[in-house]
Amino acid sequence: MGKLVTKTALITLACFLAFVLILFGVLSLIFPSVMLTITDHLGMEKASTSYAVSVYNRTGEIEDLAEVVEYGYASQTWKVVSEYGDRFISKKDFRKFCEKKDHYAQIGNSPAEQGNENSGEWISYSQYYTSIISEAQYRVGNKKESIRTAFLMNRDQFSSNNAVMFLSVIAMDAKDYDFTGQILNELKSISETVDFDSEPDGKNLSELIEVLSLFMEQQETAAE
Repeated sequence: MGKLVTKTALITLACFLAFVLILFGVLSLIFPSVMLTITDHLGMEKASTSYAVSVYNRTGEIEDLAEVVEYGYASQTWKVVSEYGDRFISKKDFRKFCEKKDHYAQIGNSPAEQGNENSGEWISYSQYYTSIISEAQYRVGNKKESIRTAFLMNRDQFSSNNAVMFLSVIAMDAKDYDFTGQILNELKSISETVDFDSEPDGKNLSELIEVLSLFMEQQETAAE
């Protein structure tokens, strides 16, 4: 009798697990957006990236493409961010999409400033997305595309905390002197041809050139 009860319990458990697996598979195929919500709440970043790709492939919406890039970056799935990020920035409505999300960050401001929607640090989503996409392209070895992406929004302006600055920090942290030199050459080219309307933009550019030049001098010193 004991063996019969045990056998029955095992069969019941096996049936239950089979049902769960079938349900999981059905949800994954038919309702990837539901699975994305579940995996996101569970903190399963790589799984969320996979489901975000499925959702975008089904809808083709730019909002879902942006989520692929964000989930991919959070899970450091560089190949996905590089591939879908290139599609993202190539969309004709990429800039308009980013402009709708741009805002002033209110964190850390005084109570008086928090009541003012035009105070705080300006968050540019075009810079944010091109920053993380350029890093992903760099991580997978597409260095030429990485520089192109970083400079996409920074050829006629050079605001603070832009994608080129972000990529420069990544390159210096990796002690990638060759790549840093390529960024520096591109910056020097811009400084010779562009007359910024904004004085801070020109200052930001010259300061980054100075920082990268000093970094490159370290390589020369070490070689000696």
